[in-house]
Amino acid sequence: MDPPTTGAENAVLLYITFSGESGKPGVTEPINNVYGIRADGSYANTKDLLNTTDVTLNELRGMAFSTDGKQLFLANAHKSLNQILVFGPMGTSPASTPYVSEFASPATANATGLMHPYQPVLDGSGNVYVSSQDTFVVTGFSSSGGSEPAGTVRATPAFWSGEKYQNNNLYQGTWAPADETSQAAHPPKKIKSSNGGLKAPRGIVVSSALNRLYVADNTDNSVKSYDLTTGEYYGKVAEFSTGRPVGLALDATQGRLYVTVETSMDVHVIDVLTSSSGICDSSCSQNKIITTQEPNAVLNEPSGIVIFPTVSANTDTVELYVNSRLGLVINRYVYDFNAGALTASSTFATGFTDTPEQLIAAPL
Repeated sequence: MDPPTTGAENAVLLYITFSGESGKPGVTEPINNVYGIRADGSYANTKDLLNTTDVTLNELRGMAFSTDGKQLFLANAHKSLNQILVFGPMGTSPASTPYVSEFASPATANATGLMHPYQPVLDGSGNVYVSSQDTFVVTGFSSSGGSEPAGTVRATPAFWSGEKYQNNNLYQGTWAPADETSQAAHPPKKIKSSNGGLKAPRGIVVSSALNRLYVADNTDNSVKSYDLTTGEYYGKVAEFSTGRPVGLALDATQGRLYVTVETSMDVHVIDVLTSSSGICDSSCSQNKIITTQEPNAVLNEPSGIVIFPTVSANTDTVELYVNSRLGLVINRYVYDFNAGALTASSTFATGFTDTPEQLIAAPL
């Protein structure tokens, strides 16, 4: 996806959420709203874009746009709320983005797996998948669509509802199960990490084209691969001996999965497509493309990531924007795959009063 070009430096390029928690290093004022970051890195007039007259926001995390780009699905993560909310269309001034609906919450029938949500994503059919930090699962929802979308927990997919795991009492709609004890009611039996159980799910991405769900399993130091239709666990596309993965971004066309790793403070790219065997689901080739040694754009616990690939006959580059949580900044990088090197690195947006969490690109 190329970055938006209309309006050039005045256009909103990225949307960002923050921890919303006081007491974290460097936090002087918690932010419980979404900022728009313009193409020149400024945000003076694009703060607090969401209208909160009819809703309480607390500890915002991941975001996803509907397929038409008109609705923003947002994780309202505080444990007293546990919601996926919908806003839109996006405005460009404070409080200009209307609240639309509550897509999912503990009040949603059979949504026991939704607790402390981290990342919602949508597939090509409009189904929504959500990773939850306190139940350690990924839950699948169908959407009513329309102007006020509401979620319904889907039936558990075949791989996890079949005979092999029928006695594990998995929560309905489990697309990826837990290898930890859920903090919600009636905890399911744990499924080993080696069999697809999650220890600390964070960022997730899906691809209908590849028919895959990828999950950053933070304390397992891995990214796991699942069949998007059946839920079948395929393996760990990558393991990180020195760090914990947080954010994911997928270029499905080129078969490149980008991963931020918070404890080693770097960014990796995983080749999930191979010329010889098609989709790679286990121990895939990977390359560290951003390290902690970039003098103009040091990462300190990276989290959210957005990519803008450019591929043509003679060009194979990617522009990356990465949240540096403890650095309280967004950094910008350009990596050239033909040269095998970074060609640009700089601090892009600065001056935040709270630790940045997740990023999403503005719709085209």
